[in-house]
Amino acid sequence: PQASKPAWGRYQGKIIESIHLQQRGVFESAPSDTATNKPWKSLGRLLFPTTRSWAIRQYLCFNAGNRLDETQLKNSQEALNQLPYLEKAWIKVTPSPGSNDTVDVLVTTQDAFPIKPGLVLERKILTLSHQNLAGLGHTLVNRFSYNQRLGYGLTYQIPNIQGSYITGELQYLNTHEKQVKRLGMYR
Repeated sequence: PQASKPAWGRYQGKIIESIHLQQRGVFESAPSDTATNKPWKSLGRLLFPTTRSWAIRQYLCFNAGNRLDETQLKNSQEALNQLPYLEKAWIKVTPSPGSNDTVDVLVTTQDAFPIKPGLVLERKILTLSHQNLAGLGHTLVNRFSYNQRLGYGLTYQIPNIQGSYITGELQYLNTHEKQVKRLGMYR
């Protein structure tokens, strides 16, 4: 089935009065799930905190007070849906109560499970990454390799620093062939 297209066009040009975020953690499938206090969900929320609101807001191409632009909403939703730490993102626009000229925007996100293993048999490399460290949207990758002796690598990435689309990266690699320590930024 084809996904329905959001009905943003009818609000084109109206003033955005407010932007609200509704974030769902890894183990929350609906807003009502946040109140469920099952022990495994409490442990899950402790181990995998919900993505911080600023980590989501920095990918929005619009602000409260702006005129609504359908293209900005589309670009924002696409950017959010490409993030490795979000399973899905939706943007909904509704008329503001008591005004014909303003709208409210609701951005709903569902966190993805952040732990990702990887294995490259021919190169004898095992990776274990965390795609949303402490709910910050940062990535930590541990890399273990074996080629005559055990090697280890660690990469820490901070994407989209302050909404600039610049990524900061700290890398350490120690194998029998080389040792690398690197700090860099790229766009």
